[in-house]
Amino acid sequence: MLALATSAAAQSLADVARRAEEQRRESDVEPRVLHAPAPPPGPMVLSIVLVEQYVRARLALADMRRTERALDLRMSKVMRARWVRSYAEFLPVLRGEDAIVDTLASYGFTPESYLAVEAALVRGRNTARRQPPFLIKTEHKANAEFVATHLTFVERALDRGFQAEQKLHSCCPQLSVD
Repeated sequence: MLALATSAAAQSLADVARRAEEQRRESDVEPRVLHAPAPPPGPMVLSIVLVEQYVRARLALADMRRTERALDLRMSKVMRARWVRSYAEFLPVLRGEDAIVDTLASYGFTPESYLAVEAALVRGRNTARRQPPFLIKTEHKANAEFVATHLTFVERALDRGFQAEQKLHSCCPQLSVD
């Protein structure tokens, strides 16, 4: 039953996308793209709003890769050819796909800021699991304190993204935050 519902939902999303594209071609009006506000420049400082925005972007990327199999296959091929192991090595993969850059921009991220949020979440989670926040003496102290205070929320956010990426050809491996 779940497979049928998922298949129907994917089919209906594909139909909606196809109809929207047809309407765009038929219209004389140039479409306007609305972008979410970008995170401020500088070190990434985590907040509930930013984490929720990151989760929405990650889920949208997973949906896009699921519906655009050619994109998923290209990402898989590039990641395997480069043996991507860290966020620094993953950045060119994201930058190399215009559809990904545009999707991230619609959520207020650049490939760099998107990966910076994920790295801050993973680094903060790993730090919070090892030691109490008052012992943290790194440049990532504010994020580690945020994650320690909201550990269940952060773990659920990361897990939602991971679950959405399951069964994709280039399902993101655990990347090093360094």
